[in-house]
Parts: sequence; structure tokens; C-alpha cells
Amino acid sequence: MNEAGSFTFLDCAPADGASANKPYRIENNTNWNAVNYTGVSHAVIFNEFASADLLTGDIIGAFTADGQCAGIAEVVTGSTGLKAFADDFTTLSADGFVEGETLSYKLYRPATGDEFILSVTYDVQAPNADGLFAVNGLSVVTDLTMTVTGVNVQALNGLSIYPNPSDGIFNVSITNLDQDINYVIVNAKGQAVLEAKLLETQEVDLSAEPKGVYFIKFINDDVLRIEKVVIK
Repeated sequence: MNEAGSFTFLDCAPADGASANKPYRIENNTNWNAVNYTGVSHAVIFNEFASADLLTGDIIGAFTADGQCAGIAEVVTGSTGLKAFADDFTTLSADGFVEGETLSYKLYRPATGDEFILSVTYDVQAPNADGLFAVNGLSVVTDLTMTVTGVNVQALNGLSIYPNPSDGIFNVSITNLDQDINYVIVNAKGQAVLEAKLLETQEVDLSAEPKGVYFIKFINDDVLRIEKVVIK
């Protein structure tokens, strides 16, 4: 990592009679399968910058290529740690990651019931930055994009926001815009600061707003995509 920092895995405080060596298990209130907590894992840290997109209480899941949830964590203040677990070779079914398998992520937001696909950027200074599962691996996520599951987002494939971070002036452009899409920009407290219709090319002026992190929600009938921008 380029800068000093810290992260916290939730305390392994077992229930009465449980082994202190067993990993912390959160209550799974999603529609995802129950995680098989095997003895081998890959640690993934969503650092404070990446976690700025998230709300305390959100649930992040790590998913195998065949859609099995093999790791789950509840978002806490600051950085959030998740353990993705390896497949249990003693069972007949595939219930975890194998060496070299791609790590994929989803997020469930209990506050709204929404589920998002997470596209992540890894810290190249961390031991494992290729997005693949490794026994005793360690990866650090420095940024992410949230896309609502079950929504066709082809119209947003050519979306670009630059410069980011900026002094408050952002250029937003998109190719092949073929439907009406609006956007709303909210601050870290969830307060809307700007709403407008998406054009193929436009300048977004947030220079009057305080420095910090903001989120652009692109919307038609549903929230199609959420992008983070930073005023420095």
C-alpha cells in the first residue's frame, strides 16, 4: 500500500462453547447461500477510500465462478475486512474458491433491500493484486463501482467522468446514449446537491460544494449505476 493505514476484522468473539479459532460469523440476512467456513481463506480489505461508497451495515459477499457465496462481511466504519474461503475438499459439492479462481463481489443493502454488483480496483502494492483467490492471500480494494443487479446497463457502458478527483468541475460523457437517463448527486450524508438529465457531453459544476466524497446516481426507472467523485 502507498500510505500507512489500518483495517479491522470484526472480533472473533465466539458464542458460548464455540472454539475461539473459528472465524467470526455474521447473521446472513441476504438471499445468498450460507457460507462454508473452511480452514483456508484469502483476506480482502476494502480500505477507507473504497468503503466511503458504502453504508454501515451493508453486507459484502465474495462469490465463486458458479455463483456460490464463499465469504461474507458486514461493513463497519473505516476499512472493512472480508475472508473468502477455499473449497472444502472433504465435501462432494463445490462450496468455496479454488486456487487461481476469480474473486467476484456483491453488496446487499439491508436499509433498502437493494443488491449491487461490485467492480473493484486492487492496490498493486498489496501481496495479491490480480483478483484471483490464493491460499493465505491478501488483497486490498482501493476503489469500487456499484451496479444494481438485474438491470440492463448497456446504455452506460461508454460512461466517463473526468478529472476525478477535481476541484469541483467534472466532465461527464457517454457514447451511444439511446434512452432518457437522469442523475442525482448526493453528498456523504445522502443529501441531494444536484439533479439533471444526462447528456452525451456535459460539465458538472460542484465547485460551490465542500471538499469530500460525492456519489452520482444514474437513474431511469431504477438506479442503473452509482459512481464516486471526489472534490479535493
